[in-house]
Amino acid sequence: MPNVGLVEVHYDIRAVEGPLVTFETHFRFDADDTATTASTLRFMTQDEVPGFLQESGFDRSTWYGDWGRSPFRADSVEIIVIAGKGS
Repeated sequence: MPNVGLVEVHYDIRAVEGPLVTFETHFRFDADDTATTASTLRFMTQDEVPGFLQESGFDRSTWYGDWGRSPFRADSVEIIVIAGKGS
């Protein structure tokens, strides 16, 4: 990282409960400076996403199959959705 130097990062999974994955991210800056953060991610199926978006007030969406914005297909490795409200 510019102005910081080498940063080492690793992840430790702490729990998997249904669609929820809890993990820690460990950062090491220089030799003795460390930081740890805890996170929980919820993984949705393709069928769950449209209802969640609608309940959240989004009325339009574009779906991609990866971060390179390739078209979404049933065998895509990711579900990337760009959602919006209004026209």
